Amino acid sequence: VFLFLVALLSCTTFPACGVDDEINNLLESDVWTEIDSLIFTSTSHAIFYTNVRAREGVNVSELGVVYSTSQNPNLSNNKKLLGNSVGRKLCELWDLQANTTYYVRIYAICDEDVVYGEEKSFTTKIATYENGYEYT
Repeated sequence: VFLFLVALLSCTTFPACGVDDEINNLLESDVWTEIDSLIFTSTSHAIFYTNVRAREGVNVSELGVVYSTSQNPNLSNNKKLLGNSVGRKLCELWDLQANTTYYVRIYAICDEDVVYGEEKSFTTKIATYENGYEYT
């Protein structure tokens, strides 16, 4: 742990060291959110992992994902609640439209403040039919 902290502190003074923005963002804020990997998309369904970290003592009252067919989704758009505990979570979105681009952000509500993660996008697959059955 000590060596990690020494390496982290020395890297913060030398940008060429390669400390990524995620660690810097965590050091500057109380809550850090991300959508870290898209696993699956179909014509009407998407599955991905989310990750939320918070400083000790920060009260996260709600976590979720907001999504829309327009950029910069927020709490007034479609919302999928993921609970109120930090960590890595699997998120599934259902009833999506085929061949449509969706924009998604994870959010956390902490002491009445809303923190949004970086926007990601994915496109659902085109529906194809053969003998009356849908294939994806």
